[in-house]
Amino acid sequence: MQHTLSCDDHIADVGDPCFDSERAACSSDHKSLLTCTEQKYVALRTCNGPKGCTMTKDVGGKTMTVECDGSSR
Repeated sequence: MQHTLSCDDHIADVGDPCFDSERAACSSDHKSLLTCTEQKYVALRTCNGPKGCTMTKDVGGKTMTVECDGSSR
């Protein structure tokens, strides 16, 4: 029997390990946009707007877009 594993690494916390310097993620509370720096996630921006930090897959489901609502409430 063959098993396939996949991970959703678009949700992370500051300090979580990462290996792709081009990777962006939302914090688990959706209040920060994180980026991969020196193999750890660091906060890039605060997402204080009503939408917070969100992820959207494209129609084919292969590309994930991470967006940060930095507007004032």
